[in-house]
Order: sequence, then structure tokens, then C-alpha cells
Amino acid sequence: MNKELWLIWKNPKNSSRRRYKVGKLSATSNGYIFEYSDDVDEAAKNGFQLYPGFDNRYEKYKSQTLFKNIKSRIPDRERIDFLDIINTFNLSPNSSDIDILAATKGRLPTDNFEFVPAITNTERLEFNIAGTRYREKDLENCAVDLVANAKLELIHNKNNPFDTNAIEIHFKKIAKDYFIGYVPRYYAQYLADHLDNGAKYSALVKKVIEEPQNYDDKYSVEVKLVIE
Repeated sequence: MNKELWLIWKNPKNSSRRRYKVGKLSATSNGYIFEYSDDVDEAAKNGFQLYPGFDNRYEKYKSQTLFKNIKSRIPDRERIDFLDIINTFNLSPNSSDIDILAATKGRLPTDNFEFVPAITNTERLEFNIAGTRYREKDLENCAVDLVANAKLELIHNKNNPFDTNAIEIHFKKIAKDYFIGYVPRYYAQYLADHLDNGAKYSALVKKVIEEPQNYDDKYSVEVKLVIE
């Protein structure tokens, strides 16, 4: 089955920790393909220096198996705790490398890359809320109620001075409204039009982790979204 992931680079020197979609990894019946995206040029202006091992901005890289410089980002199947790790992500021992990469996002504490599912079907999407470091007070105030399947609201803020596609994520409890972060920028540009056109959606909390590993914010909030 074909599968596509986006390579995301986070600017560590920018206070907003802006993330750029810099590449695309495709898994096909004939193997794997990696190529850089158009956003890589803007990222380069802000310090991005290409992904290690893929040194040609314009080359389309191909391999029968998952590239070694990417496979090193997922848990080794020989690890003594491999089954515990994949169980944490609701995977099975027979899960493919690309499925493990998609679930774990390939995050490492030593760099600023991650792999996220591409928007190939906007009807269903899962992602981690962005910008939680700036919304910690609201998150702390609603943490007790922010549990799996808690309902969330998406608000397209066209007046955001940094991104006209910015989509705020709110959690409401009785008369209180908690603004807890944003849809990641690389997804928001695709979803903003859907919201503006009145698309129906369901946004629910999938998981909340405090002080997560390989994540530089105090809270990691994962969302599952279904949209028309």
C-alpha cells in the first residue's frame, strides 16, 4: 500500500519554533522515494541545511528498503523493549517500518526533524497540537478534564499577524473557554478553506502527555480529526 509522510524541520533558533515542511517520503510497491519540497527554500533562508545524507536539493532519491539515514530514527527490532515500544503506539510486531515511523514520527532528542502523515485524505487526520508552550496556563487549568475523547473546537483566525491560515484549538468546559494551541502550520494551510466553507468536523483529544520524551514542550496533546 502506498503511504506518504512529510519531513518537518523545526527552527530551533526562532522563538516560535516554526516548523517547515521540507521533504516528502513515499512508500510504494516498488520501494521508497525521498524528495525535497518547495518549502525547503524558505526554510533554508532561516537556517535549514538539508537532511543528513540527502545532500542534493533537486535529486529524487530511491531505495528498495527504507533509507538507512531514516531507518535509524525508529526503534531497532532487536531492542529488548521493542514490543513495549510498539505496544505504546498501538502497533503490532509485524508493523512495517513506514508505519512505525508514522506512529513515532521518528523524533530524536539530538535534532529538529520529525516525519508526519501527509494530507492525502482530509477526511481523517491525527496530529500534535502546536504552540502549547505559549498556552501552558490554559492547559494547566483544564488538564483534569482534557482526557481522551474530550471535544475540541477549531477556530480559523484570519487576523493572526504571523499566519492568516492559523487555526486555533479551544477546549470548552461549561462557561470557560481554554485556548490550548494551534493546528500545525503545515496542516492548517490545507484545512483553513474547509473551515471557511462551513465543513462539519469532529475534533477530539486522542492523548495528553505531560513532560513527553523527545518533545520540547511541557504538554504533548494529540488530536484526532474527522472533517467533511
